[in-house]
Formats: sequence, structure tokens, C-alpha cells
Amino acid sequence: MYLKTFIASIRALSIASGLISASLVAASVLVVCQMVIVRYVFGESTIWQTDFITYGLASSAFLGAPYVAQLKGHVNVDLLTMYSPPKFKRILAYITIALALLFSLLFSYTGWELWYEAWEGQWTTESIWELPLWIPYLSLPIGMTLLALEYLVDAICLFTDGAVPFGTEPGGHS
Repeated sequence: MYLKTFIASIRALSIASGLISASLVAASVLVVCQMVIVRYVFGESTIWQTDFITYGLASSAFLGAPYVAQLKGHVNVDLLTMYSPPKFKRILAYITIALALLFSLLFSYTGWELWYEAWEGQWTTESIWELPLWIPYLSLPIGMTLLALEYLVDAICLFTDGAVPFGTEPGGHS
């Protein structure tokens, strides 16, 4: 009961993170359009737009990663698994999840350290806008923590109900 609730909660958080990611991409597109109009139609300078676009798109990548992992949308090389017996596919799934979980945990830990340094040091962008950098840097540890939790959920599903992630379903071709 608690395990299903945990899995559903992580899946819902990843979907919410994906929606935020998509919103950041859409907002960045709108800001680019606004920047072009302000700069070339009205001949005025832009102050915050470049920073917003840069950090918005970078943040969207980190925040979108858990949702993409949930959909099994990350790049896979499945040639080996397509022609492997089910037992070997399971072994590959265990190895893949373990490595992906380790990577995302390390990235998450480093992200939280970076975010804390920016927060404590009151870092800002070098532009006139002086955006506090802890704001865009927060997407890195949040996204990577959620990504680690997605891989943990994949591991739980693999161990409890036999679901093999990454398009390596036993007996089937990807």
C-alpha cells in the first residue's frame, strides 16, 4: 500500500516537473519574441531577457529529465537487448538502473552543494538585472533528485512486479 503510494507520488512529481519544464520552454520562446520586438522595433535595450532565456532553457532540461525518464524517452541503444534472452535483459536492466541511479545521485548531491554556495554567497548574474543565481541553480538539484527518485521507482518496480524498464521487456522487441 505504502509502496504504491510512494511510486504514484514520485510519478506525479515527475509529471509536474515536466509541466514546469515545458512552461519554461514556452516562456523562453515568448521572451525571445518580446526581446526581438523591443530591440529591433522600438530600438530599446534589453536587460533581463538574455538571462531569463539562458537560465530558463537550462532549467527546463534539468526539470524535464525526470518526466522523460518516466516515459523511457532518454536515448537507448537497444540493439543488444532486442536479440537477448529475457534473463540477460533483466541483468542489463539491473545494471542500467544501478548506474543511472548512481549518476543521478552524484549529480544531485553536487547540485545541492552548488545551490547552497550560490544561496550562502548571494551570487548574482553579472548583468544589470543581477538575478540571484540560487533561483535558476535550484532546478539542477531538484531535477536530479527527482531523476534519482524515478530510477529508484524503476528499481522498485523491477524487483516487485517484474517490470523491466528502458524498453527491454522480456520476450518482446523494442
